[in-house]
Amino acid sequence: FDNYYTKDTVCGQSVETGNALQKGDTVTLYVSKGPDKNPDNYDQKVVVSASSGSSSGKLKLYNWENGSWKEAFSCKATVGKSGISSNYGEGNTATPKGTFKLGYLISTNNMAQSNWPFYPATQYTCIVDDTSSSLYNQIKEYYNLPAGTGYDHLGKNLTNGNCSGLLFIEHNGNGASSAGVVRGNGSAITICGMNSGLSSTYGCIDIKSDDFYTLMANLDYSKNPHIEITN
Repeated sequence: FDNYYTKDTVCGQSVETGNALQKGDTVTLYVSKGPDKNPDNYDQKVVVSASSGSSSGKLKLYNWENGSWKEAFSCKATVGKSGISSNYGEGNTATPKGTFKLGYLISTNNMAQSNWPFYPATQYTCIVDDTSSSLYNQIKEYYNLPAGTGYDHLGKNLTNGNCSGLLFIEHNGNGASSAGVVRGNGSAITICGMNSGLSSTYGCIDIKSDDFYTLMANLDYSKNPHIEITN
C-alpha cells in the first residue's frame, strides 16, 4: 500500500469493513511509510529560500528516505540583490526562482564524487554573458572566444583564492552547449563557495567555503540532485 498513500496515512486494517466486533477485540491499523520513489523523480535536493526582496537566506540539503524528505545539512546563504524572483534575466540582479538540475562543479580541485561532471578551472575560465553570442551561458576558456565576446571571468576568483568552487545551476542550459539556452535569460548562475564574508550577489547563491565543501561531500550525482529556489 505504501506507494499509493502519503506517509503516515492509515491505509488498511486487520478486520475487513462490515465485520462485527466484540468488546475486547483487537484491530490493527496499517500506516503507510509513504512511496518508495519521490514523485518528482529526484532523490536529493538543495533548497534555497529567502524572504521576498531579501538577499539573506538559507541553504538546506535533503535526501529522500523511506518515503519523505530528510534534512541532511543547513547553512546560511545570500542571493541576488533583488532577492529571489521569477522575473530574472541578464543584469537584473535577481536569483532565478524555480526548480533546476544541478550541473558542473567548476573548481581547481575536484571535491565531488568521481561521477560528478567536473570542469577543471584555470585562470582563463569564464562563462559567456554576451546576449548576442551563440555561446551564451556556456563555460569556456576566454582565449578561445571570438574577438569582442563578453564574458564573466570566473577563473580569476577561483585561482586567486576568493572562491573555492562553483556549482553550476542549469536554469538556462547545462553550460556545455547551446541546447535549451535562451539568450538574455541569465548567465553564470551558480552556488559559490566564498572564502570571504557573504554579501548580496548579482544572482548567484553564495555560501561559505567550509559549507560548500560539506555540501559537495554530501551530494550524490546518482540521485539526480536538483535545486529548489523559493521565497
